[in-house]
Amino acid sequence: MTTTLPILVAHDGSAEAGRALRWAAEESLRTHVPVRVLMVDEVLPPTWGGVSGWAPMTGTLDVPVSDFTALVDGVRKDLAEAGVSDASVVHRRGHVVDELLRAAEAASVVVVGSHGHGAAGERSEEHTSEL
Repeated sequence: MTTTLPILVAHDGSAEAGRALRWAAEESLRTHVPVRVLMVDEVLPPTWGGVSGWAPMTGTLDVPVSDFTALVDGVRKDLAEAGVSDASVVHRRGHVVDELLRAAEAASVVVVGSHGHGAAGERSEEHTSEL
């Protein structure tokens, strides 16, 4: 079966996300399918005082939040160096799993890093039945 739906990659700046991005780039070149990279700033639930907030989407302390542009530029550079010309980077604010599921509706495959200790791993059991 041939598809034109993109390969969706969840990326948070971590080493695991970098490995997922490289795999997606190789698969894109093999299948001639575009790559769509999703980066999500996690919305935090209200705290004891009723104040909600958001957490930076980076999965590593190596990339300051103020340097988000550098992270996006790095992802674009990595894809270009791998030879992927049909790629886009999307940045959203919300719950990681919810945003990933929403984006997955228009993707041929979803690629995530293998670390599994971030917000997405903690909330994934809630959404298993929806997959």
